[in-house]
Amino acid sequence: MEDARQRNPAALARFGWPLALFLLSAALRAIHLATVVDSKYFTHLGLDPLFFDEWAKRIAAGDWLGGGIFYQDPLYPYFLGALYSLFGVHHVPAVAVQLLLGSLVAPMVFAASSPWFGRRAAIVSGLLAATYLPSIYYEAILLKTWMDVFLATTALLALSRAVASCRLRTWAATGLVLGLSVLSRGNLLLVVAALAVWVFLDGKALGEGTTRGRALKAALVLVLGTVVVLGTTAVRNWWVGGRWVLTTAQGGQNFYIGNNPLAHSGRYEAPPFLRTNPKHEERDFAAEAERRTGRRLDPAETSGYWFREGLSWISSHPVDWLVLTSRKIRVYWSAYEVPDNLDYYAYRETAPVLRWPLPGFGLVVPLGLLGAILAWRRPGWPRGLLVYVAAYFLSVILFFVIARYRMAMIPALLPFAGFGAVELWGRIRLGLRDRSLRPAAGRAALLAAAALALVNLPVRAPANHWAYRVASAVGLPAVPESSSVAHFNIGVLLAKEGDLGAAEDELREALRQDPGHVEVHVELGKVLARQGRDREAIDFYRRATDFAPGRPDIRHVLGLLYRRVGDLPAAEASFREALRLDPRRAGSARELKEVEEALRNSPHP
Repeated sequence: MEDARQRNPAALARFGWPLALFLLSAALRAIHLATVVDSKYFTHLGLDPLFFDEWAKRIAAGDWLGGGIFYQDPLYPYFLGALYSLFGVHHVPAVAVQLLLGSLVAPMVFAASSPWFGRRAAIVSGLLAATYLPSIYYEAILLKTWMDVFLATTALLALSRAVASCRLRTWAATGLVLGLSVLSRGNLLLVVAALAVWVFLDGKALGEGTTRGRALKAALVLVLGTVVVLGTTAVRNWWVGGRWVLTTAQGGQNFYIGNNPLAHSGRYEAPPFLRTNPKHEERDFAAEAERRTGRRLDPAETSGYWFREGLSWISSHPVDWLVLTSRKIRVYWSAYEVPDNLDYYAYRETAPVLRWPLPGFGLVVPLGLLGAILAWRRPGWPRGLLVYVAAYFLSVILFFVIARYRMAMIPALLPFAGFGAVELWGRIRLGLRDRSLRPAAGRAALLAAAALALVNLPVRAPANHWAYRVASAVGLPAVPESSSVAHFNIGVLLAKEGDLGAAEDELREALRQDPGHVEVHVELGKVLARQGRDREAIDFYRRATDFAPGRPDIRHVLGLLYRRVGDLPAAEASFREALRLDPRRAGSARELKEVEEALRNSPHP
């Protein structure tokens, strides 16, 4: 009995905080799921979530190999397909599993951080991980972003153990998990290479007295573990697609999106020939590459072509590229959650937990940068975290920046964030007690303020977001952002399902936030026409021609609407303009012929 009482405090000290962090994470995520399960953004899948859902359904139906070389990172669809095989094609159980696995991130961050930064810093790191709002958001979406975070955290925990133990089998396990991470987030391959070089060059990573030979073995074993995992996809791509492609044939396309003459913001900006839908992206890039080269290209050749196109633009416009890269850097380190086809700020309107005052990028990253500055001299795992953060940052800005691409960096910044918060508080507290320590406290506070300003200013958020309202009220620089794309996407989905009233509301909100969005005018015109409100539909199509005068498809539909309301001269003019813009439009030619015949047969005043 005495021995049991002595062991219990030790067990509680070892497992108490990890268990508490897990329970806190799970509770927040359970509340989030319960409150969003009826949200329009949860129940209506579009674009990327729909793409992964349909891929997973094919896998669950038995199509495990698929066809052709992988274009998208494959691990998440296979994971989702396995869940569909177990539970049926039901989204709630799949999301519940994602949230459950996401609840393990906080205790893993605690376990990885504690030996290197101390218990207090590890607790703060775990609390930040448990309550980090973007993690909760992504874990409840059928998207691979949560998996990026989960696998990155697992890999960093394994790395912590490998550095501490110096065992080759632990380095091998780290490589295996990193390999899985690459199958979820392809640009992590650069991180694997950077970590291997760090292990070899930094003898202190493996402890004092480690020989260069031992370091080389550790680096090789790390790489070998990664290659073993990636070898499975390489063999599969060769077997199905006839080419040795390590993971996917998408890198060149993404590189070109982020590095081309029309890329200005550093965010995702689709080239004119590209439809912004993952179902069509591969075909559109291939068709354009084949049009330019005048020959058929396989997926690997298509990716290589777009890599060369991006590099060609960079080499011929180095100043423009440097300006663009500076914008990417600014976007990457900004607190604003840059949307693509999903929008954090629109989603939070229907998700109460996401509106709670819990930490986000604007708090965790400044604390992480502060902690990294204060800990940069520490050898071992902290130095490996610095290598990870730097390499991952580089791997993103080489392409383009959206919020979910940054998420795989967060597990490496969380330990620094906990350390930074504890160090800042400790130095301020000591400075208040001892005047001789106030300069150190002042420097830490100044660094924290600078990091906060770097990440949070100017304040970028929708005009109805609390951060934008506060910044405007106190006179801080603020830039209003739009959630127009999110409302547009959900409006299109609702229209496809026949809920035309709700679709109209969403599209009108999208138009209110972005009056110059041509596709919103077009889709709203379609919804109104389906309701028999042709005159209103004509007004929106006419405005669409003002924003996109070179679109023959808009002119064609406008001609059809004019014909439906009996305005044959206007219909004739619209069809003629459509044919002028695209003489190959057989449908416009046919409609024009019928309208001309109707005009000839109509009575004249």
